[in-house]
Amino acid sequence: MNLQILHYSYRFSSMQRLEKTTEKTLIQRFRDGEAGASKDLYACFAGKVCAVCRRYLADEEDVKDAMQETFIRVFQNIHLFEYRQEGGLWAWIARIASNECIGMLRHEAVFLTTPLEEDVEVSDDDLDELQSVPPESLLEMVRKLPDGYRNVLNLYVFEEKSHKEIAEILGISSMTSASQYCRAKRLLLKMIHEARKNEHDND
Repeated sequence: MNLQILHYSYRFSSMQRLEKTTEKTLIQRFRDGEAGASKDLYACFAGKVCAVCRRYLADEEDVKDAMQETFIRVFQNIHLFEYRQEGGLWAWIARIASNECIGMLRHEAVFLTTPLEEDVEVSDDDLDELQSVPPESLLEMVRKLPDGYRNVLNLYVFEEKSHKEIAEILGISSMTSASQYCRAKRLLLKMIHEARKNEHDND
C-alpha cells in the first residue's frame, strides 16, 4: 500500500462530478462551433485544473498563470483530441496542466531536491495512517512540502513516473528520487500528527 491511493481517490472524486455524457457532449459542441462551449468546458474543469496546478506551484499567481496557459492550449488543440471513452478528456487536460507546471518549474530552475540528512524508512502502519486522511486534506499538506519533496512526490504518485524517469526529468539519481519520495511521506506523517495533536488540544 502506498500514496497511489491519494491519486486514485482524487481522480475518482473528480470524475464523479461529471455526467457520463458530459465530455462527449462538450467536445461535440466545440466542433459544432456552438456559442458557450468554451465557457462551459472551463466551468466543468477549472476547479480540477486549479487543483493540479496547486499541487506543483506554491505561488497563487503562478497557479493562475499555469491555469490560463493550460486552457489556452486546450482550446487551441481540442480539435486534435480523439474521444474514446469517458474520462479521456479530463486525463488529456490534466496532462496539459501537469506539463505546463513542469515547464514553469524548469524555467524557474526550482526543480531542486532537498538535501538528505539520513535515509528514512516508512512502515506499512505509517502508510495506513496516511491513507486515513481525507484526500483534500492530504493534498493541502502535499502543497506545503519543500520543492524537492513535492516535485518527486507529484511525479511519482500523480504522474505515475518511475524513479528512473523522475531522475531523468530532475537530473538526479534514481536512488535520490526514491529517498526524496520516502522523506516526503515521512514529512506528511509529521504534518498529520501535528494536525491531530492541535485538534486534540483544542477539544
